Amino acid sequence: MKKNIIYFTLVTLFLSCEKSNNISDPIETGNTVTTQGLDFIPDLIYCDIGDTVFFILTPSHNAVQVSETTYQNNGGTPLDGGFNIDYGQSGYFVPETIGTYFYVCQPHLPGMKARIIVQ
Repeated sequence: MKKNIIYFTLVTLFLSCEKSNNISDPIETGNTVTTQGLDFIPDLIYCDIGDTVFFILTPSHNAVQVSETTYQNNGGTPLDGGFNIDYGQSGYFVPETIGTYFYVCQPHLPGMKARIIVQ
């Protein structure tokens, strides 16, 4: 019995130490976006390529990536291939290129908008 417990523990440790070279895999620390009232907190994040941005949303909010033009025009049309965190869900985004990423909460436009600036 003791051998089985030791074996199970070693296998679990080995599997949990697996490294990934995929830049889209989340890391355990990073920036966290939450919602408070009709705001994303924070509404501006600076990060690096490969950093993880976590979203923890309340039931009446979503976070949808939009183009800069859509953002400037207070629109909510999702960007093709962009991130989309559904209402009340948690999720993450890992930027793979330098630039500004724009996102909105669709039902709370034009006020609930935010940006991620990747340096």
